[in-house]
Amino acid sequence: MKNSSSRSAARFARWGIVAATIGVALTASQATASADTVRYAAIALSESTGGTGSAWNYPSSREAVDAAVAACNRVVPVVHHPATGSGGPYTTGGDCAWQIWIPSGYCGALVQSTSYDAKNDRWGSVEYTTGSGRTREEADYNAIQIGTGYRTQILESVCQD
Repeated sequence: MKNSSSRSAARFARWGIVAATIGVALTASQATASADTVRYAAIALSESTGGTGSAWNYPSSREAVDAAVAACNRVVPVVHHPATGSGGPYTTGGDCAWQIWIPSGYCGALVQSTSYDAKNDRWGSVEYTTGSGRTREEADYNAIQIGTGYRTQILESVCQD
């Protein structure tokens, strides 16, 4: 009569080898597929002017951010304004900064809203919020929901396939 514990150990060892082989194969295929297919998009904003820039289809989030900031700064160049009234000279533009980056399969949105001071019946500060989602509509909705102001306006939406 054969030892049943040795049969069980051999069966367990075979299944362990099979499982390990499958695990290595899956890990290797996922790493190769994700490294080849993940791309990034980004949105940048100039808070002094409200201008935006976006970029997509970059191999890294850093490259997408750099490209979005550069695109924004091309749209919103530095402008030096002369002194007016009691204020001195000032500069606008050239101050673009990234707001959101998005990996493959996601969309991102940048929204502007303005607060309202009901007591003094006047519009107040401008607020910028971002949101992401699997669709452009979902990203827009999420960015709007995060904002707390009125006069909400979608400034930029981008998706990375």
